[in-house]
Amino acid sequence: MQFKTFFLLIRIFLPLVSVGCSVNQTQIDYAFSNQLRQSSVKADLWMLQSQKPSGWLPYFYDPASNVKERGNNDLIQLAAARRLSQLAVTRSPFKSAHERQLATIFRYWHRDKAVTEMLTFNRRSSLGANAQWLRVLMVSPFASTYEPVIAALASRIRAQFQLPEGFPERLDSKTTNSDFLQQYYAGLATLALLEHGDLYQDSISLEIANKSLVLLNQKTEASKGPIHPALIPWHVLALSKYYRVSEDPTFLPTLFRLTNNLTELQSDRDFPGRFYSSKSSTVW
Repeated sequence: MQFKTFFLLIRIFLPLVSVGCSVNQTQIDYAFSNQLRQSSVKADLWMLQSQKPSGWLPYFYDPASNVKERGNNDLIQLAAARRLSQLAVTRSPFKSAHERQLATIFRYWHRDKAVTEMLTFNRRSSLGANAQWLRVLMVSPFASTYEPVIAALASRIRAQFQLPEGFPERLDSKTTNSDFLQQYYAGLATLALLEHGDLYQDSISLEIANKSLVLLNQKTEASKGPIHPALIPWHVLALSKYYRVSEDPTFLPTLFRLTNNLTELQSDRDFPGRFYSSKSSTVW
């Protein structure tokens, strides 16, 4: 489930990188992309079969040893929730699993009833987790039920943005302790606001997302040396979404440069997307 977004990114740009290739190379790329699609289907079925009675999905699973580890992680659980939410729209078995997981998240991570729109994990409300939570709710088949929560959460995320700093790393504080987490979460928050602005025709969300992209691009251009790979995927997906929404080519050079930097790290064709710790939410 952790690899899915990057798989989609590969499919988006596959026609671009295949231009000018030989017929044989094109056939290899097609076969490889088909292999990824099959793996994606298997991952979806695994999620459905592995859901715990509590509604949670396993924190980490090693298929080589068939071992599931205990524990939980907000970003990983919500990444799975996003996928379940998408599948639930058209496939009833996934809808039931999605409904159980939603109920569990609301029960355990929305314990502060005074701020029901803010998700809290381990007594912290990270910007990244709440941005992903917004993405989960927006594509859910139950989105109409949660529209007040969606609106309040989008508003809270927007309110955390300020110039010249941009987004902080937490939703319950404007203090930033980690520049790395700030930049990592900012890409995800920007993507969430772009999706919110596009889906609900919310000009304020689009405006804040645009300002955030400008800051993210400035940080990228000013960085010396290699860019940490974990910072790239959410930034790239936000840039791609921005172009689809606005058709403005301003950020395309940055998009392709970041994507090229990431794909250069794919040294093993059998394990595409793996460039970081196997247990991290930044594995793509």
